[in-house]
Amino acid sequence: MSLTNQLLTPTNRQSCFTPLTVKDIPDEDQPSATALLKLISNGSTTIELKNHFVLARSNQIQCQFFQGADQMWYCQYGEHQFQLRSGMVLALDNQIWQFEQQHRQPPKATTSLHFQISCDEEHVRLSINHHNETNELGERVHHYPLLLLARQYREDQRSGFDHTSCGWLDTASLSKMIGIEASVLNVQLHRAKQQLSTIVATSDLIERRTGQIRLNCPNVEIIRGTSIEY
Repeated sequence: MSLTNQLLTPTNRQSCFTPLTVKDIPDEDQPSATALLKLISNGSTTIELKNHFVLARSNQIQCQFFQGADQMWYCQYGEHQFQLRSGMVLALDNQIWQFEQQHRQPPKATTSLHFQISCDEEHVRLSINHHNETNELGERVHHYPLLLLARQYREDQRSGFDHTSCGWLDTASLSKMIGIEASVLNVQLHRAKQQLSTIVATSDLIERRTGQIRLNCPNVEIIRGTSIEY
């Protein structure tokens, strides 16, 4: 098997090899941008990459794709490792694959979150306005981590960060801020996603990447007691 990160011209190329099989190693941490691997030599296969995604023939690992601590995508083949860039083409056993990366956009301005919290922050009510329709979600324990994530987004926004960089928090730091175990936080976030998914796509609203999470919503109102929090 050969591997190259040089641009190739796939015109009239025909694969004489058995197609590589795909192994997907589950990972809950999702990147902040959609990363795609497209088979362009024959057929129209498109794969959305997850962290630690593997292309293999039989049980032998041939090529692994992963996201580094710098949030960039990399390809690991044997002892060789290199950074991937959108548009890069890879030759894998006469199969020609192209790597593409599409940054996610924040939810449209038609979606906004409204937090009503007590002065001691022991009680957090949440409502969501989506397409000019307000949905009351009541008071739930899992609204508190969403509140902290919303504050982080607003803080980064005020600092002038690009929207793709706003709101990210280490999950370990978020657990410590709330004073709960990581496993408990995961349960709360799961419940939050379940509740929000009845109104808006949570894949757009709650995003994960390796070791981090964010609430991707620039339109947030927080009322603490009787005052609007700025």
